[in-house]
Amino acid sequence: MRYLLLKFEDNWADECDFYLNSVHKVTTEEYLEFTKALKYIQEYPYEIFYNFGTNEDNCYENGKDFLSHLSGTFITESEYNTIKELGLETPGTDWYWYILEQEAECRENIEYHKEEGIE
Repeated sequence: MRYLLLKFEDNWADECDFYLNSVHKVTTEEYLEFTKALKYIQEYPYEIFYNFGTNEDNCYENGKDFLSHLSGTFITESEYNTIKELGLETPGTDWYWYILEQEAECRENIEYHKEEGIE
């Protein structure tokens, strides 16, 4: 079992900075699936929108731009437990699952562009 801390940092329209954190307990297989999704998104050529708040969003030029705001590191089980116990995760943010869902959305969008003949 591995423990992963994921952080997303960005600025929204020069009005505020946001820092969104989540921690995850992952198996080796789950971690490999996650890194595969990251590699796919990295090459995604179209815009990605990240929605937050009630009606705000940020637009990223492509997958590489989006991922440039995401960082991750392995942490110890003790650090994981402390973050969970102190409630230091950003409520409603689960970067592990968000990345897996984003990969699926990117794949669907690529298929749509192919079917419609859109470059």
